[in-house]
Amino acid sequence: MTLRHQSTIKTFIILLTSAILIYFFVSNCIKVKFVQDDAYITFRYVKNFLAGNGLVFNLHDRVEGYTSLLWIFTLSFTSLLHFDIISSAQNLSIFFGILNLFVVYLITFHNISKLNAHLLKKQTAFLSFVPSFMLAFTPGYIYWSVSGMETTQFIFLILTGTYFYLIQSDTKGIRLGFVIVFVFAIFSRPEGIFYFFVIYLFDVITSYKNSNPKFILKRSVIEILIVVIPLLLYTFFRLYYYGYPLPNTFYAKSGFELYYLKRGLNYFSIFINSYLLSGLVFVLILPVLLDKKNRNINYFLISIFVCAACAVVIIGGDVLPLHRFFLPVLPLMYILLLNSFVVLADYIYLHITKVIAYSSIYLFVMLLTALTVYNYKSEYNPMMTWRGYEIGLVEKMKIYANWIKEKQKKENKTFTVALSTIGAFSYYSGARIIDIVGLTNRYIAHHQKETPGIAENVSVLWKERKYNAEYVISVKPDFILFPAGANPTAFPEAAIFSRNEFKYYYYPELLYSYDFDQYLPIYSLKNKIQLEDSNKEILACKCGAAYVGNFIKANNLFTEYLKTPSDKLKTLITNECLELIKNCPEKRDYGFMILGYFNYHAGNLNLAADYLQNALEIDKFNSISYAYLKTIYSQTGNKKLAEYYYNRLIEYSSNIGN
Repeated sequence: MTLRHQSTIKTFIILLTSAILIYFFVSNCIKVKFVQDDAYITFRYVKNFLAGNGLVFNLHDRVEGYTSLLWIFTLSFTSLLHFDIISSAQNLSIFFGILNLFVVYLITFHNISKLNAHLLKKQTAFLSFVPSFMLAFTPGYIYWSVSGMETTQFIFLILTGTYFYLIQSDTKGIRLGFVIVFVFAIFSRPEGIFYFFVIYLFDVITSYKNSNPKFILKRSVIEILIVVIPLLLYTFFRLYYYGYPLPNTFYAKSGFELYYLKRGLNYFSIFINSYLLSGLVFVLILPVLLDKKNRNINYFLISIFVCAACAVVIIGGDVLPLHRFFLPVLPLMYILLLNSFVVLADYIYLHITKVIAYSSIYLFVMLLTALTVYNYKSEYNPMMTWRGYEIGLVEKMKIYANWIKEKQKKENKTFTVALSTIGAFSYYSGARIIDIVGLTNRYIAHHQKETPGIAENVSVLWKERKYNAEYVISVKPDFILFPAGANPTAFPEAAIFSRNEFKYYYYPELLYSYDFDQYLPIYSLKNKIQLEDSNKEILACKCGAAYVGNFIKANNLFTEYLKTPSDKLKTLITNECLELIKNCPEKRDYGFMILGYFNYHAGNLNLAADYLQNALEIDKFNSISYAYLKTIYSQTGNKKLAEYYYNRLIEYSSNIGN
């Protein structure tokens, strides 16, 4: 067989392998297909931008609450071509996901080619597929590759910039490919500047010893200026347009606390347990640390991973699931694993026997394949669970949004709604939004005010501790919406819930969802007549925040009980409600309400009715109690009381339907 034929066959096999890998990757993406709620924040910016309202979230309110300017412009361009924003975002996410597999292959190929290994001349092209294969079957990567967010675009730019750095590392002139790609990366996500300077610092340290210091200094100044000048120009734009030199999200999230460090360490721990065999992978890459011949190549990859890991830990990880912040560097760890096995095989080649060395290569590939399969299977169910949760959240927010949208049309006004999960709701409702986390709210971002006792007494999933509940209540939004319904799930929500003004000015209005077959609560601002009939003494209540923790725990335990009923959970729920009543007698109706609907679902209808009626004696605006009492008396055949409580229900929740 001629060399030309061998080359043709080799090219065909490489293309076929690529096609198969892409097919399985795209197939997995289609199975997981969903849109992350946060993506709708970008979509709303795009919608307002294309409508000529500027880069704003709320009309006439300039706030840089987006993360990726480049993603906004990318989606704006596709929208100008008359493509749907949401479909474009998903398709582009997948497209960049595919490109990343290609770039990882190129980095791996370049990397292995540079290794001083003696047995890999023929195997390099095929071994280079291994990290791409591992990435393609990484559940977290699949999840974010179809989310509609900028994640895969950012990963593409970081990896491409890294590749250009590697192939241009010996260039004597200005490395335009490397620096220009990183300019785009910085505008894709702010942490792009971090990755650029980590790579650049490594470059300066390693090249300063081996090159002309004057040349290195001159090149560094020019390359850094190429990156910094666009960033400075955009900073001037920020100052002019938004009034601040940094994104609003920076002010809303910034700050170092031990709390964030603990969350960051936990985030890192979950990541290594999910994909790096609980840290065993760090042991497996030890050969690359001992390999003096290829030290620069391997230390470069290790430096990026370690620096990125430290940064992620310090900022407290990510509130979103499935290891998003580690995905830009996870392929580098896969490459390091492959490098380690190549180094081992090369050692066997030189010191033991060639036959065993060649056999070990295939064994190592099989081990990496087994690791990939193991990670995929172990993380598949969590991935699908998070997908289901996000789909449910977005659908629920759409229902709320459509309800608000109809009310706005009917009353010919734009409502103000305060909430934390602002994405889909803001996009579909068109309402004016108060982002209680502060990401798209200038005042909260710059005037953060924690509520005493909340952090000590409340356990929530969200990591955000920057908020100003006093401000939110003072604005008196028309509605306050918690994504979990009546139950706070974030510190800002718990802080709002704890305020006496919230209890006085707001009540839970219910809307019925046929899709979910349940009532969905939203806290509505009382009108003047309702306020005259409200208990003003509640404003002087001096309860601490402990009762809020009891309320949240009781509701969380109740959710567990619905899935797996047990006597232990019954006791725990009852105890939390009794503690709530003890900690805040003035708001004991919350405890009675939970005891009421808990006992209803436990089958104790008479006891449930007693608790719910007790709740209403304290707070007549408790629509949730009316809804359960209507259901209880319907089931027990008491039509008169069922009708009475139904009429009271629609008095406070007029749009629930029959």
